[in-house]
Amino acid sequence: MKNFKKIALLILIMVSMFNCSHDTQIGNEDDKFENSQMLRVTSLASDQDFILYLNNTNMHLEGIKDIVKAEELLEKGENISEQEKEELAIAFGYNSYISWATYHVDQSRLLKKMDDKYALTEMPILDLEDNIADALGYTTQGSFCEDRYSNCLAGAMAQAIIAHVGCGWADLTVAAGILCHGAVYAWHTSMNNDCGYAYHDCLG
Repeated sequence: MKNFKKIALLILIMVSMFNCSHDTQIGNEDDKFENSQMLRVTSLASDQDFILYLNNTNMHLEGIKDIVKAEELLEKGENISEQEKEELAIAFGYNSYISWATYHVDQSRLLKKMDDKYALTEMPILDLEDNIADALGYTTQGSFCEDRYSNCLAGAMAQAIIAHVGCGWADLTVAAGILCHGAVYAWHTSMNNDCGYAYHDCLG
């Protein structure tokens, strides 16, 4: 698992650096751009494509059958075989590689559409997290543990979205697409699990 964790960490570091560079650019733009940015931020949470993307992602994560097997296969990187692609799809909860690839293509189209419209990689990460929380109904519950859990899930989703954008619109039929997007899905699952563990610890 060490190699997989290194790969996932490298992806996330690269994406975080990319996002930080855009945040710096935003701070140096004029008021007109900032007003445009604010419009994008406030309208994202109600965008039906955004809501669909988030719901699809959560359904995908909930359907993963064997994350350990998926991580083992992802470690193969460009050496993954056609048979192992099928095994990877099954580990991710799909009947075949084609069905998993179809899901990915649909999600990538939604994500690209949103990135073109809202410039997700230029949006401050906290604003993206707030929009995710609003879109998924993560409202304040009056409970420290509930709020902390919701914020954790929103943060994991935001980082995963930026990571998927950072992967580019990679073709899932080639090893690069499998390695990058697959690693993000596995990382996202791990982060959601950590959120759950922290929540239960908080409840005592």
